[in-house]
This record gives sequence, C-alpha cells and structure tokens, in this order.
Amino acid sequence: MPLGFFGGGPIFGPWIARRKAQSSTPSAAGKNTGETGKKKKPERMEKLGKRQLEEQRHIRAGELEYSGLLRQEIYRERLFVKKLFAFFALACVATGILAVSIRPADPQTAASRSMLVFLAVIFFFLLVNFSILSIRITFNDVVVRFGMFNFQADWADVTDAYVVRAKDEAKNLYGIRMQNLPGGYWRITYSAGLPRVVLRLEEGAIRELAFTTMEPEKVLTFAAECMRRKRSAAEKVREAAFQ
Repeated sequence: MPLGFFGGGPIFGPWIARRKAQSSTPSAAGKNTGETGKKKKPERMEKLGKRQLEEQRHIRAGELEYSGLLRQEIYRERLFVKKLFAFFALACVATGILAVSIRPADPQTAASRSMLVFLAVIFFFLLVNFSILSIRITFNDVVVRFGMFNFQADWADVTDAYVVRAKDEAKNLYGIRMQNLPGGYWRITYSAGLPRVVLRLEEGAIRELAFTTMEPEKVLTFAAECMRRKRSAAEKVREAAFQ
C-alpha cells in the first residue's frame, strides 16, 4: 500500500517533520552562537577589562580609608610623667588623710571636710588623666592624648613640623597648656618635658600642636612621609577633577 494512502500519514507526517526541524535547529543555532561568540568574546573581555581597571582605581582610592589601612597605626609612644604623677598622688593622699582626720563636730568643720573630700576627688581625677601622655600616628592623622583629653590633627592640615629642644631655650612645661600666637591664633601643648615636636596647622583657631616625644627624629620622619602622601593624594584628586 502506498504511504500516501496510509491512514496514519496525515497524523504522523507533521509530527515527523517537526522532529526533524527540532533536531536540525540546535546544531545550526549552536554553530551560529559559536561563531558569534568567538567574534564578540575579545571585545567583551576588553570592555570588562577596562571596567575592572576603573573599578579598581575607585576601590584603591577608597580602600585605604574604608578598609582601615589609613587608620593603621604606624607609630605609638606612651610617656609616664613622673613629676605630675608624684605631685597629684601626694596631693590626693594628703587631702584624703586630712578629710578622714577631721571630725564633723560643727557645721564649719563639716564644710571643711566636704571641701577636702572634693579636693581629693579632683586630685585623683588629675592623677588618672595626666600621668601618661600617649601619641598615636597613622597615615591619616596624629592623636595626642592625656587621659580623656585628646587632640587630633589630620595630616592634610599640617604644613610643617620641627623640633624644640632645651638648647632652644624652651620652657620645660608639664600638662596641657594654651599659648597665644600672632594673629589671634593659639598653640596647644601636650607636654611631659623636652624635647617637643611642633606641627603647624593650616586651618582653625589652633595653628600649632606641640607634644613631647623621646624620639623626635622618628616622629619627624613619619610626619614628612604622611604629609607627602596626603599632598600626592590631593594632587591626584585635582588632576582627576580636571580630566
């Protein structure tokens, strides 16, 4: 019997044709996609490479700040201020002993006792806060601290640094002091003796920060490197803004 007259021909004929078409289209599509993929792949890789480089530049510009590398400590120094410790310790003990020895027999002695207790608390507070001077330097800033009293200066604001020694006829100061400068500005000094490093600041009412250190040459080296990095970063930002 001829196939054209077979009863299942009208039913199975279209199904067979669709199967042949489906089996032939993936190979053709695979060839087309393979050829187009081979042609477009280099361009895509180049574009991705440029994008990755741009992203890396942005990341490298901010990673020092946000990943903590700029805040990484590169120098730390702690100085025990013996003279301040001895003075405040003796004053605290003396006022405490006097306060305990006084018996509040009348309102006047009770008031004097309360005053001595208050002075003992004040001297203890000064003893805790002014016994140790700490210096912390990172690539981003320098922090000088006496207990809970600290001063932070960004290296971008520092314009110069120099050392003051005993031969410069500098006063051997202790504690935190404020000194007048020409133009109505101030110098803040965190002092535990000599020598001291002085940083000149560009902005603000306080234009100089002075602090005692036992290794002034090392501090000046770190200061010069941190200032150089800040200036180069600022120049790169300006160049990128003009581009």
